[in-house]
Amino acid sequence: MALIPGTNLAAPIVPFDTSDTFPTHDSIYGLGGWREITPVVVAGSMQTDAQALAAIPAPRVREGMVVHVLGSLTYQYLTVAPATSPAWFSLVSLLSGTGSFDPSGSATTAQTNAEAAAATALTAATTTLNAAIVAAQGAATTAAESAASTALATAVSNFNTAITAAIGTAESFATAADTTLSGTLSAAIVAAIATAKTYTDTETTRAEAAELVLTNGLSGEVTRAENAEVLLTGNLTTEVSRAEGAEATLGTSITSLTATVTTNAGAVATEVSRAEAAESTLTGSVTTVTTDLANEVSRATGAEGTLTTNLGAEVLRATAAEGVITGNVTTITTDISNETSRATAAEGVLTTGLGAEVTRATGVEATLTSAAATEVTNRTDADTALGTLITNLTTTVTDLSGTESSAVSVEATARIAGDAATLTAAEAFATAADVTNLAAAKAFSANATNLTSGTVAAALLPVPSITTLGGVQAVSEVASNWISSITSFGVPTLSQPAASDITFDNVLYPTVEAALTALFYVPLVTNLTNTIGTVELGTTVESVVLNWTYSKPTVTSQSFDSGIGPLAVGLRTDTVTIASPGLNNANKTYTLTVNDGTKTTTAQTTVSFLPSVYWGVSPTLPLTSAEVLALGSSALAGSRGRTMTYNATGGNYPIYAYPASFEAPSSVFVGGLALSGYTVTAQDVTNAQGYTQSYNVCAFDNIQNGASITVVWS
Repeated sequence: MALIPGTNLAAPIVPFDTSDTFPTHDSIYGLGGWREITPVVVAGSMQTDAQALAAIPAPRVREGMVVHVLGSLTYQYLTVAPATSPAWFSLVSLLSGTGSFDPSGSATTAQTNAEAAAATALTAATTTLNAAIVAAQGAATTAAESAASTALATAVSNFNTAITAAIGTAESFATAADTTLSGTLSAAIVAAIATAKTYTDTETTRAEAAELVLTNGLSGEVTRAENAEVLLTGNLTTEVSRAEGAEATLGTSITSLTATVTTNAGAVATEVSRAEAAESTLTGSVTTVTTDLANEVSRATGAEGTLTTNLGAEVLRATAAEGVITGNVTTITTDISNETSRATAAEGVLTTGLGAEVTRATGVEATLTSAAATEVTNRTDADTALGTLITNLTTTVTDLSGTESSAVSVEATARIAGDAATLTAAEAFATAADVTNLAAAKAFSANATNLTSGTVAAALLPVPSITTLGGVQAVSEVASNWISSITSFGVPTLSQPAASDITFDNVLYPTVEAALTALFYVPLVTNLTNTIGTVELGTTVESVVLNWTYSKPTVTSQSFDSGIGPLAVGLRTDTVTIASPGLNNANKTYTLTVNDGTKTTTAQTTVSFLPSVYWGVSPTLPLTSAEVLALGSSALAGSRGRTMTYNATGGNYPIYAYPASFEAPSSVFVGGLALSGYTVTAQDVTNAQGYTQSYNVCAFDNIQNGASITVVWS
């Protein structure tokens, strides 16, 4: 038993179950058997049957196959194998009786004529039927029932007429051919005629069925139109009802709104009346305020006039007092002058009249003392009156405003200055003893401890100190402030206390500041970096610059390990010089320790050394160390895992080289599919820093040509 080459099947090709409607194959892709073809337009012209048959691929053609040419109602039978010259025989020609089954592929002229005539007649009949059906369908679509029925009847009639004419024509040609060919019809021709008649009957049945379908479709369309009309009528009625309801609702809403407006009109009128009354009241209030303001202006003006009058009277009184003082001083001066003259005259008889002179001198001295006391009393009264005047004047001037106040103040100042000048002049005429007595009296009256009643001017109050009481100025209260100090002039100073100024009854937190600092403590965050970072194995590092920042503005201490030690708290960078031979191939970590006054934290930064991995393509294998470095792509890496894209255009091997200490790949994927066609080769590689180590060089086993080959090395 010989094996059959191809895709072997152990069972027929069937659907899953009897309910499936899927076909098991398509006839146009089969070899031989029964199939259908459809002529197509080629170069602007529709294919003939012969051209359509010739377009069937030769590997799908087998002697004995039958092909139905769609659209022409012809059936072609292959009589000669395609290895020679395919010869097609029209089975429709058997209907006419003008030809015979000729395995050689030849046909008589009568057979050909009968075949062509029958085919033409059947094609025309089919075209007429199809056009009629389309017309009937169009008529049904427009709901023209009578027109559709008429068109359908006409189509059926025309089709029957065309079929009859075609059969007649075919029979005529068949009779002529029968005469010509001497009645050599074979059993096959008879069967073909029977088949053609059967096809005619079948087509008639199909037309009648189509008529029934069209009739049913028309009826269904009429029913659908009637239903749609009923539905539209119902919808229209519903819409009318909805509109009427909406209109009624709108009317009700308008009525309600009108009632609301009417109701609110009263409220609006009331509100207007209330507003007018309020306006009237406000107008009255404004009038009252205006009147009160005018009265107050009149009162202030009157008070100002009274003050001016009083000031004038007080000035006259002070002037009179000044005249009395001047007269007294003049009298004292005259008495002193007379006494001097008398003493001079009596000097000669001093010895003899010493007793009498002592008695007289004592009397004069008593008189002088009494006069001085009187003068002191007058001066004290004048000073008191002048102080009272100044106080009253200051208070009044404060209450006054604008230019009038300034004028009064200027006048008062001028008068006071004049009084002072007059008093100074009067004192100039006094004797030294008078001045001494007056000064003593003034000092006595200016000492607050000698007062038993009355008030003392602010200027006469003693200056306060830590150990001495004195006058202190009042101060207005300010929220969250206290009196933090008092100047030597008795002026207090306000300030807001700091949290450190307020004590807190707690052993761990003696002040509010300490308690709040602990409560709201924010950890210190340190960012520490170095200027080297990661470098390739074999690199020599001779110095490192450390840079750091803090999340807080100040720290209390900071220091580094590695022999660096404490640093000034303001520094944020430090250059570390490394003794020979420097850092080489061994990672170095620097640790910063910092304290913010509450907690101590640390931060680290590392200078790292890593090997390079290399990848690229090469047209040849194996590679030297220099060729590995020249692959085109490289990176510092700590493991072998990497995804990369290769451009192998022109025929190249994709290559990946990495330190052998990373071990062999666990898996390799190309485009998502596992790759096993690669080879790992050990190779010593010396990098650009002169450092040599063993590498695994992984290369594809086959040359590639792709411009974008993505490889995952795991």
